[in-house]
Amino acid sequence: MTTILEELSGKKLASATVLFLVALAGFFIAGGVGPSPTSSHMLLFRGCALRRGKLKAKQSLENPVDRSNCPHHVDHLTTEVDKSLQGDSIVYYAKLPLDRSHVVMSRWFQWIGSSFHIDLLTPPDKDRSLTVGFSARLWYANSVDVVNRNSDDEKYSWKRFTKSIINFQRDIECSTTSHGCSDAPFFELMSSHHKYYLINMVHGTGLGQNKVGDIWFSVVHWRPAFMRIIFSIKTILTPVLLVAVIWFGKKIFGQGRQSWPIERLIFCLGLSLILLNFPIDWISLWVDAPWLSLWADIRQGLFYCMLTIFWLIFVCEQFYGEDRVTSLKSYRFFLIPIVLTSAAILAYGLIERGSIINNPFFTYWGKTSTSYTLWAFFMLLSCVCFLYVVALVVLIALTFRRIRLQAEMMQKGSVAQLRHQGRAYRLKFLLGATLLTIVLTGVSYVTHSFNEAEWKHIDGEKSVEISGALYTGVYGLWNLYALAVMILYSPGKSKVEDDGHSTGESSLLVKADESHKRKTIPGNDSL
Repeated sequence: MTTILEELSGKKLASATVLFLVALAGFFIAGGVGPSPTSSHMLLFRGCALRRGKLKAKQSLENPVDRSNCPHHVDHLTTEVDKSLQGDSIVYYAKLPLDRSHVVMSRWFQWIGSSFHIDLLTPPDKDRSLTVGFSARLWYANSVDVVNRNSDDEKYSWKRFTKSIINFQRDIECSTTSHGCSDAPFFELMSSHHKYYLINMVHGTGLGQNKVGDIWFSVVHWRPAFMRIIFSIKTILTPVLLVAVIWFGKKIFGQGRQSWPIERLIFCLGLSLILLNFPIDWISLWVDAPWLSLWADIRQGLFYCMLTIFWLIFVCEQFYGEDRVTSLKSYRFFLIPIVLTSAAILAYGLIERGSIINNPFFTYWGKTSTSYTLWAFFMLLSCVCFLYVVALVVLIALTFRRIRLQAEMMQKGSVAQLRHQGRAYRLKFLLGATLLTIVLTGVSYVTHSFNEAEWKHIDGEKSVEISGALYTGVYGLWNLYALAVMILYSPGKSKVEDDGHSTGESSLLVKADESHKRKTIPGNDSL
């Protein structure tokens, strides 16, 4: 049984190549001309000093504290007047968004991350690493009357986002040359369902004689305009991929023959991509669904696993030529490490995000020891990814060399050589698309991983930024590549005869090759 790739004319293949490149350029342009994927803002914690004899600051976290109910406001603690107001006598509070009632948090943000930065009143006597303890609580509201305190109605009061007061610790580096200490992770929200958020915090142990001045914190989230582009792309691509997968499934399972492993892998790759594309994210605009982050990790992990397995088997099959493998067991020594690595990465992501959903202040990056361990893990993962990509690139290069040597071994001008050149040209197109997808996927994955790790580690300026063009471009490339593979690798119109040879173009190639085998060219090996 021949494939459409083997039957496709050169003119049609050239047209398909141009269409592929134009569509790919469109995906890159969609992300490139739009806004950057994320946006960040810097806010200053204000202080509320509690009068002596009143409740301790930690106890006051039982109720929301903001400007409307604070007995003594402390906007900047770096002034001499406020030096006596330290320790558990101050509740720090900040609102999201800023104190402007006409601005609200958008559900298009999808995710909110934050870090904080402490300014000390006086630099420490020596460079040191401090483990600082905090107590905090999050509140939310959906009415501007809560923010402006225009109503005493209970329904217009701040609601508890976290059920209890959360105690957490962060490691920070403080220098003798600066009043400020290093940034540290603060909290993450897996959804941005509410319009307003209030953060109350009290610093506790770990600062010793170092008195706290100002506390700043930065917030980062997805840009609504960029998320609209992503949602639109997913919504458009889902029915296209669904039709293609159904069509391909009928082709390979409805022919009354046993399908090849590579065909079943292509089918599974299409299913995993449909799962990745399916725009279930739209429900986050109406329902508070932080669990969508877990679902995103699952479907993306499944897709990466299927994609890496398909690349390995597809490239190996092309390298070995017509000697098709009838069972995936032949690749088990290569597949087991891929599956185990994917499972380990997925387990880490699910545990981390699941813990954050339960406790927004949870992070593995708050302690120096665990953060460096995770950095080492990301470095190791990047090295494995690099070696995997290099191995596939080498195999593809050797496949190109094999195709060229086969052409040289044939008699010039023979039917076999002409047929081989036509088939080689079409195969090179698919291998070229595979090579492009492998390289860009590797670059995107490593860039995204380091971008996330650097943001969570919060150690100086970022050295890696992910662009909107790369994000949408690689996402579109996955879909175009899967479509191309399903179409070109689907069974063609040629029928399989009783002798096992297919009619049409492929049979001519087989017969020409057999004829050429009987006539060996001096100095060359026969095919």
